[in-house]
Amino acid sequence: MASSPVARPGVVTINGKRMSSTRTAGGQQDSPNHAHEDNVRFVSQVWQRVERQLRMCRDDGPLSYREKEPNPELRNFVPVNLEELSKKQEIAATNDKS
Repeated sequence: MASSPVARPGVVTINGKRMSSTRTAGGQQDSPNHAHEDNVRFVSQVWQRVERQLRMCRDDGPLSYREKEPNPELRNFVPVNLEELSKKQEIAATNDKS
């Protein structure tokens, strides 16, 4: 028997979309460029959406998150300055060693 590549249909899933492709007997796709182009198009569209949202934020000022109903348990919460806390811990560790 002569060994010639036999095309077999395959299914490729890209970004949740099912796409059919043609596979050769060796298991390689005939046209990987199609899937690549779909990925590039998807990333480009999403990035353009992000850029539009960023421009809108600049026009309206920065966005901030505020809870509609604050948690009563966090009423007395005081944010921690992590840099200051780290310095205090380093000083305490140095004092403990001496």
